[in-house]
Amino acid sequence: MERHRSLCEAEMDISHSKPSPSPLPRRERGVHGVDMDAIRELSKRIPITVRRARSLRQTQTPAERSLWNILRNRRFHGCKFRRQASIGPFIVDFYCPEYRLIVEVDGSIHDTQRGLDQWRQRKIEHDGYTVLRFTNAQILLSAENVLVEIVRFIDAA
Repeated sequence: MERHRSLCEAEMDISHSKPSPSPLPRRERGVHGVDMDAIRELSKRIPITVRRARSLRQTQTPAERSLWNILRNRRFHGCKFRRQASIGPFIVDFYCPEYRLIVEVDGSIHDTQRGLDQWRQRKIEHDGYTVLRFTNAQILLSAENVLVEIVRFIDAA
């Protein structure tokens, strides 16, 4: 009993102790020379992106649900796909890290935001990803053709 109490007291002492100050100026601290102020700024945005991705996973369109049933659990071509994944500040519909492949499913909302979608795609492709876009109709009416396009990319990579 005495041993247990002393361990608990020691844990409390450790948890309340303050970290030792760094000899480096604030701007120079960080892992591998990364600016800690930039990391803090980015971390303010990440939780919003994660929450948004979780929300999108719960409210899939019929086309997204249909495609996900094919891509999930390495069912398709043995490739691991993630659904509503965060790529930098963007959330993409499906992402295969092995091939840096992004599959986007465009619904009717994308008809009104073509410029934004093109800008977003250029930014993502600039970072070394490949984006394949399909409409809801393509997935629902001819899923085979969509899958053939994805296989062509994977086989060519």
